[in-house]
Amino acid sequence: MMPKFLVVFILIFPMYIFADDNPREDDEGGKLSDMENAKGNSDNFLIYLLIDIMINSPEVFFGSSTTYSYSDYPYKNNAGLFEENNTKTWHLDADFAYLKESASLNAINFDVNINPSRYWSMKVKYFRFTERFNFEESQLDLSEFFIQYNRVRRERFNLQWGIGLINMVGEKDRSGLALDLGCELFIYNPISIESNYVFGYLEDAMFSEFDAKINLYRKRFNLFAGYKYISVANVSLNNLMLGIGVNF
Repeated sequence: MMPKFLVVFILIFPMYIFADDNPREDDEGGKLSDMENAKGNSDNFLIYLLIDIMINSPEVFFGSSTTYSYSDYPYKNNAGLFEENNTKTWHLDADFAYLKESASLNAINFDVNINPSRYWSMKVKYFRFTERFNFEESQLDLSEFFIQYNRVRRERFNLQWGIGLINMVGEKDRSGLALDLGCELFIYNPISIESNYVFGYLEDAMFSEFDAKINLYRKRFNLFAGYKYISVANVSLNNLMLGIGVNF
């Protein structure tokens, strides 16, 4: 069994790596205001990497896969999300996370994944960002909805991609289409490494979202810690992430 001090270290250490407690010093508005009004493109190498994979390795996105079914929950039988000799054809999981960008800007995040079939799933994500700037508080809501194809289904690794909608609401309301790519590697009980990437457009601004996190599973529950990056045009947020999830 993993020592308790090692579990705490794995969950907390990323917060010291990416911590940014320096509030903005200008008086022209906070980061949320900048993000809400941002326009244009951003230089993001992940977009070009994803396009390159689609062109040179299309089987990653469109190839066939095995017919593994869902496990009852990760690591119950030393398997991950999928299990070879199981008959379960549906899965549901939900996460709640706290995000910290700086001393004056933080957020809460709810994610729900609904999997009515081993071949496809639906993902719903919601963020509420709050920033205190010049003795005033501003808020920004971000919602995402994706329909995904579960492309790779293995006991130790799964990968999915999908298409959906994103919506950002503050003083303005902007929406657009987006693509989603995610994977999870179950390296050793009870640990997994998970990463997700979203890119699309909010009307006239490019949108990008990337996260990487470590999960620690305990029966139907999991704790996680990591990093989440969100950008609209040239305005970006670098967030620490700490949360809890449940699997059904």
